This record gives sequence, structure tokens and C-alpha cells, in this order.
Amino acid sequence: METDSGKSLDTSRQRIFGVPVVAVIGLPLLALLIVLFLGFSLILQTQRTDLTKTYADRTAEFLARDIANQLGHLVTPLEEYADALAARVKAAGCSNAECVFSFIEADRATPERVPIQVSVLRFGASNGHLLSVFKIKETDRDFKGQGKTQSDNPSRLLVTRPDRPTQERDFNLFERGWYRGGIVGRTPTWSAPYVVNNTSDLCASTQGSVWTMTRVLPIFGPDRKPLGVLALDMCVNRISAFLSSATGNTVQEISVFTPSGEELSVSGGQFAIGRDTSKISADLGNAVSLDKFDLKGWRVVVTLGDELSAKADWDWYYTAVCLIGLAISIALTAWAASFVVNPLMRLSRAVTDVGNLNLDTPISVPTNIREVGLLASVIERMRLVLQRNQTRLEFLAYHDPASGFLNQAGLVKEYDLLVGKEGQIDLILIKICNYHQIASIFGDEVLARMISSKIDKLQATLAGGVVGCLNNNLIAYIYPSDEGVDIPLMRKMLAEMRLPYENEGIRISPVIACSVAQKQGQIEPFGSLLRRANGAMYHAEDTKSEDAVWHNSALIQDLRAALDFGGDITRAIGRGEFSVRYRPVVDLRTGRICEAHTSVIWHHPEFGDIKSHKFIPIFEQNGSILHLGLFIMSRAFEFLHNFKKYYPDNKLLIGIKLSFPQLMDPLFIERIRELQAEWGVNASEVNFIISQNIAMLDDQQIFRVMRRLRDIGFRLIVDQFAMSHSTVNGAMALQYDGMMIGSEAYRNIDQPGPERVILSAVCELAGKLDMERIAVGIDTHAIIEPLVKCGCNFGRGPWFGHSGSEQEFLSRYDENAAMFSNEPAH
Repeated sequence: METDSGKSLDTSRQRIFGVPVVAVIGLPLLALLIVLFLGFSLILQTQRTDLTKTYADRTAEFLARDIANQLGHLVTPLEEYADALAARVKAAGCSNAECVFSFIEADRATPERVPIQVSVLRFGASNGHLLSVFKIKETDRDFKGQGKTQSDNPSRLLVTRPDRPTQERDFNLFERGWYRGGIVGRTPTWSAPYVVNNTSDLCASTQGSVWTMTRVLPIFGPDRKPLGVLALDMCVNRISAFLSSATGNTVQEISVFTPSGEELSVSGGQFAIGRDTSKISADLGNAVSLDKFDLKGWRVVVTLGDELSAKADWDWYYTAVCLIGLAISIALTAWAASFVVNPLMRLSRAVTDVGNLNLDTPISVPTNIREVGLLASVIERMRLVLQRNQTRLEFLAYHDPASGFLNQAGLVKEYDLLVGKEGQIDLILIKICNYHQIASIFGDEVLARMISSKIDKLQATLAGGVVGCLNNNLIAYIYPSDEGVDIPLMRKMLAEMRLPYENEGIRISPVIACSVAQKQGQIEPFGSLLRRANGAMYHAEDTKSEDAVWHNSALIQDLRAALDFGGDITRAIGRGEFSVRYRPVVDLRTGRICEAHTSVIWHHPEFGDIKSHKFIPIFEQNGSILHLGLFIMSRAFEFLHNFKKYYPDNKLLIGIKLSFPQLMDPLFIERIRELQAEWGVNASEVNFIISQNIAMLDDQQIFRVMRRLRDIGFRLIVDQFAMSHSTVNGAMALQYDGMMIGSEAYRNIDQPGPERVILSAVCELAGKLDMERIAVGIDTHAIIEPLVKCGCNFGRGPWFGHSGSEQEFLSRYDENAAMFSNEPAH
């Protein structure tokens, strides 16, 4: 090149020699290197940008879910209190406003019953009267203010508070939005945030506006007519304080959108509320719904800070330096190409690895060429930056951002590393059962410190495991060992964890429940192990076991289905999703209907009608059978009460199935007695049906409950399968009033044979024990006579009618009664 620029060459000689060899070799090689370098750069830049966006979106969604859960738990105490107050009013059978006012006055006198979130508690009666108690300041515990209509004039409202004179003003309850919403909606609901126009500093914010939210519940009397509307106010300041505490360098902005268009947002530590109806049905990207916390249509959106959401930019300065260095090196010497090719090949493989996100291997390209080494160092720095970002995002993906402990995804990753090793693996779940009370009294920060201290004790006692938090009250510990968890050591650990937590003058006594599930087989996934541990945890909580409860397949038979059907069954009952059905039982000798057996159908809003045999076993496992069983008994007793009004001279028995968890409930007898007194039902009119294996009931608590049922006067019916599979002691421990015989026991008895002989023997044994014999599943008239000959007294099945509603059963009873009388049934 120097010769070309410094001397004049003869043009004829240039035409003879043509293009210089340096240009022939160097220029194509330089162009090829530039094209390859640019291609690698674009690929790497594209993948970096896509990866950064993917991890940023995923992190934003994870954080939004966590914030949504914590926001839901912030309003849950108020919801639970409101539901409990409504339940107390219902249980008291209030039929007028004064009765409801008495409950509000009682809770005002004992403010510790009321969650701190409640700022105003009021009830508006359907006759126009109002009682409202309110706090003077949001931080107050007592409800010092009161607003109440005059007893003889609901249009005049007297407002008293200790810091101001008593005020009297005009008032019209029926113009209040919260009252109209409660009466029209007829279901509990949250209002959108709204500004309260008053001179009080209650709920006042630094912005000068008084924002609040209202929980509205309609209250019905015993006749199911509306008594009025119960309303509880909550200051939005609590939500703004929580959202402000969640923002920082990682989270730049948090927005909460309501179904009516309001937007609650925190950005830069500033809380604001606006309204934009265009976002009501708009797609908000990584928005997380709050529907499961009864905030229907509310959504949470998280915007990450610039550090995590910034686009990965490429510095073209280093690219230009590298290209210039390559061009100079190729132009100066052709023979250097052989020294350049091999390093560049190694460098290209390294760039490909970085582009494929294989970031664990350092980039090392031995070379004496400075430019190639510079390019390698630039790509190495890029690899280190990508590796740090990937490590940070992986940490957020596998750890709880608040506590720093492993989340479920992180535990799955650690479990997969341990599952192939020799020895046993136990999953230990430790639950803080009273976490809600601790958090509501002392705050989430104190709860987190207490959980951290309990985890330290766990790791000190059972060293060598992997610990994580599945939520804010459930600790998971993966413990690998040669022979499994040592039971005395486990008891020592639980004893230490149950010791009171003391710090900075605070003393907290945690309520601990513990369950253990051991890995089965060589390749059992973590999800299966966790489901079995959760199943044991249900039993640990139900039984209030002081020791750890090990998973037992006989205890939890279908936990996957139990989790699939999980949910708040009490709310489903309140929404009317369950209906009780009645199936006739007839006297086989006369054909007269003498009893009704109950069953239940779930009118699921998503899956349609679900029969009881699909969900009753699941509810027995997860504890929901306690609520559903109480609902069935209440409806059955109400049905029997109504029947006696229609047929005062006729007798009808009602049959109700009982399950193992119901008999284990220490309040079971008390609840039955309450229902019996409420509906005026005689104990002798009720048959409780025990359909489980009596061998499972070798528990003194079970026998005490069943003996008390017998002492009260209730009748006990056991099925033939349970009787035949029970021990002699179990079968003879109680006197049963009847035995149900399934269709498998009388198959083919319409013809003489061994089946008829066996059934006759079973019925004869039951007769000697003074037990009625009830055949179930009768679907044809041909077997009725053989059943009677074998000793069966009563029967039930499709031949006599399927399960139906109360009205359908009464219509069928009318038709049956007409066959035995010339007079109308009623």
C-alpha cells in the first residue's frame, strides 16, 4: 500500500500484473470478516433483546401475582368480619332493624372484634332507619362517632362525636348509593374507590382528598325478605401505603384497575387515583386478576424499573475499533491471515455459544493479534453482563422477592438435583396456622422475621436440607438422608419452633402444624410429593396434631382431585350452587312411602351439575364436608318440618349420610342440637347413615359421638358392606337400628340359588340384632317379592323413583298416599 501511494507505477505494468494479490486475498477476506462479524452482532443483539424482554415480562408477572396476593390479604380481614357479622345476625334470627343495631352496638363496645381496616360500620334498614358508628381518625381503635336516625322519624339523622356538638340534619337512606347497590345486587360486593365529601380528617391523604371503599352486604330476615344493607368502609390510604412500600428500584410503578374505570397507581412514591373508562375492557398485558379475593374485575399491573426493563443496547464504538483493527492487520501482512483464521474460528464458536445463551464457559482465544484479542475481550465482557442479568432474573424466578427464600419453582429445581442420589428424600411442610392473626396485629414485617427465625431453628436441628417458602405461612424443607427423618429429632425441632418468638419487646406464640411425605420410587416428581404432603397437612390441621403427620395413602386417596375441586365451599353454598334432593324409601310389603333419603347435587358454574359421589370423597379429605354436611342437615330438617305442616297425621323418617370428618368434629353434636331445636325435629324421625367401613372408626371420639346420638334418640343405619368388612368389636360396639343392603348382595335372587341363601342369612342376622333391612338399587318389580321372602323390610331404587327436589318428592308422596286413601292427601 505504501508503494502504491508513494511512487508512480507505469500504467502498462499495472495492466500486465493486474490486481495486486493483497487486494485479491485481503479485500474478500476483510469483507467476509465484516459480514460475519455484523451477522454475529445482530444475532447476539437480537437474542439479548428478546431474552431481556422475556425475563422482564415474566418477572413483572410474578411480582404482580405476589402484590395481588398481598393486596387481597389486606382486604380479607374486613371481608371475613363482614361475612361473620352477617352470619351472626342470621344465626340470631333477626327480623327487625333493632336486632341488627344491637350487634353493631355490641361490636362497638368491643372494638377488638373489628379489624383495624374498618373505619365506618353501618346498617341501613329497609324501613329507612340507619345506625352508623365511625372512627374519628383512621388510626383509632374505638368507634367514637355515631350517626342514628330518630326512632320516630327516619328522615332526621343525629350525628354525635366527642370533638364536635351534636348535629341534626335531613337524611334519606334510599338515596344512598351503597344502600341501593346492596338492595339491588343482593350479593356481597366492593364499591369502587370514591371521594367522601366531609370535613372529617378520617381517611384524609396528603393529597387532600378523602378516598374510601365500601364493602356492601344485603341482610335478610328469617322469612328471606331483605332487612336492609350492611356497609363497612375502608380507607384507601391502607392500600396506597402498601403499594408505596412495594415500589422502589425494582418496581417503578404499580397500577390497580377497577371494573368501573378507576386507576390506583403508585409511581415515584406518589399515590394517585384517576379514571379512564377505556381501560375497563382493554388488554393490560401482564395484568393479574383479584377475583379470588372477591374483588371482581380488579386487576394489578406492575411496571419494572429501568434496571430490569431497559433494552439491551449495543455499543458500536467497540465494533468500529474491532473492524479497523482487522482491516489494518489484513492490509499490513497477508501471511497474518493464517494466524487470524484459527483464532477467528474459535471466536466465532464462542460468539455462537453466547448467542445460544451458553454463558458458563469463559471466552478465551489465544492469539498474538491485538485486534482479535480485543474482540474476544469485548465479547467476554458481554458474556459477563448477560450472565449477571441472567443470574439476577433466575434468582427472581426461583426466589420469593420479599423474603429471599426459594419459592416452589426453586424447590423443584433443587429437588431435581437431589432426586437421583442414593438415600431417602422427605418433604417437610411446616405451617404457621395463626399467621393471619400475627400479620393483622404485628404486621407482615414481624411475621417475616419470625418465619426467618423459625427457619434458622429448622436448619440448625435438621441440617443438610433445602428450605423454601411456598407462601407467607408455609415453610417447605427438602431433607435428604440415608434412613429418613429421625422422629425424636423431629419432635425436638417442633418443640423448638413452637417456642414463643421474642424480639424488640414483642412476644408471639405461633401455632405450628407439620406434615411429612417421603419420596416414592426413583423418579417421583416434586409436584406429586407436594400434593401428598399437603394431604397430610389437611389432616394435621383438622386433628390439631402436636406431632408431625406422615402421609398415608389410606388417609388421602385422591389428592389431585381434591386440589382441582378446591375453593371456598361456604361461598358456593351461599351462592345457591348446592341443592338437596330426596329419594323415597318404601315399605316393600305395602308399597307405602315411609322415609326420604337425602343426597346433594353441585350446580357448578363451570362444570355444570356434579353428582355427590364425585365430590363428597374430596370434601371429606379437604374438610369442606363439615360445611356441606351442616347445610344438608339444615335443609333436611327444614324439609321434615315442612312435611309435618302438610301432613300432621303422617309419619316420615329422613335419612342423612354421615362421614368420618363430621364425626371427628368436636362441635358436631352441638350443631345438630341447634338445628333440631330450630326446626322442631324429633330425634326418632332422623336416621343417620354410616356408609364407611366401621373398621376405620376404631376411635374413642367416634364412638362417643355415635353413643351420644343414640342417647339423644337418633337412629343409626349402617350399610351391609361396612358391616361385613368390620371387626367383631367394631360391629358390636354400638346398637344399630338398620342395615342397608346393596344390589351386589341380592343379584340373581329372582331365581333359587346360593345368592338367595346368602341374603336370607344376612337378613336373619340383622333381624336377630333388631335391625331393619333396607335394600337399595331396586330397578325392577320382579325382585321385590324375593327380597321380602328373604327378610328385607324396606327398599329404595329407580323402580320407586329417582331423587328429586322437595316439591317433586311431596308430589310423589301425594300420589303414593292417594293409593291408600280415598281422601286427598292435603
